[in-house]
Amino acid sequence: MLRSKANARSFATLRQVVLKKNGASPFEALEVTAAQPQSAKDKSVKLRLLGSVVTGKDVETMRSSANSVGKPLGHAGLYEVLEAGNGAKVQRGDKVKTLGSVGAWQTELVVPESAVSKVPAGVTLQNFADFLGHAQAISLLKGVKSGDTIAVSEAQSPLGLGLIRVGQKMGVKVVAIVAPRAQSNKAPQRLKDAGAHIVASEEYVDKSYVVSQAFRRLLSDLPPTRLVVNSVGSLVAHELARTLGQNGTMYVTGGAPFTLPASLFIERKINVRGMDDPSSADFEEAATMMGSIEKVATPTVTFDITEAAKAVDAVGFGPVSLIKA
Repeated sequence: MLRSKANARSFATLRQVVLKKNGASPFEALEVTAAQPQSAKDKSVKLRLLGSVVTGKDVETMRSSANSVGKPLGHAGLYEVLEAGNGAKVQRGDKVKTLGSVGAWQTELVVPESAVSKVPAGVTLQNFADFLGHAQAISLLKGVKSGDTIAVSEAQSPLGLGLIRVGQKMGVKVVAIVAPRAQSNKAPQRLKDAGAHIVASEEYVDKSYVVSQAFRRLLSDLPPTRLVVNSVGSLVAHELARTLGQNGTMYVTGGAPFTLPASLFIERKINVRGMDDPSSADFEEAATMMGSIEKVATPTVTFDITEAAKAVDAVGFGPVSLIKA
């Protein structure tokens, strides 16, 4: 459960979320503590957190990092600049995103200017998750051509939605796999409206649909996948990897451990790797899509930073929530 320490009374308005040892669930793995304020120095900036995206990968990190107390969490945050040190190129009031991990979620923090970049004017707290997802999708789909097929698990996420919409624009067929919990939130229809070629659930009648013969028949008329984005792991990752064609690539964003048959590497020479950060050009291209993103926006939930664990547990539709300071 979340607790607020009684010490550092003069800093009570500043909070940070850190990992506790031996956490068995997000509620038990998180703790809110007081944070000491700082001032921006040369080429550094002081930021105020507006929101941070929580993904399935973050949840897995929390649950599997019991021995890494204080492991950084707030790696996908939207911030406002409160102070800019001498030589900094950003100014007070600018909206910026963090590049990589900058530490635990915190209402205010000071980081080097090199750790942030300005976001386009059209990016807001409401569409920030989709902005990141579309930029990542643009980055992942480089090298994929019109007519190719890709598959993505946890497709109800901002990344999944981004892959579908960017893929449709490129003429790419997207096989979207949604989590069972998303069925009651009209996720399949939402993804079809966004342009998914096939939408299927991970499970059907308490059984794994993705590993069934029915799912294989469903894909039999499509060419082997060029790209798989795996956010789930386990048997889902195993089966989606089997759909890859020669020199196909699986990007792993998180999920449970999984194994792959050696034949996929020997005969098809598949690649398995983690994702790279999008380039500045990818983010700029994603920003131009903001207007149409609003038509198929990813539902989000906003919580106070002192209720971060509730945000992790209460998402429901998909692995995204905004933590608002």
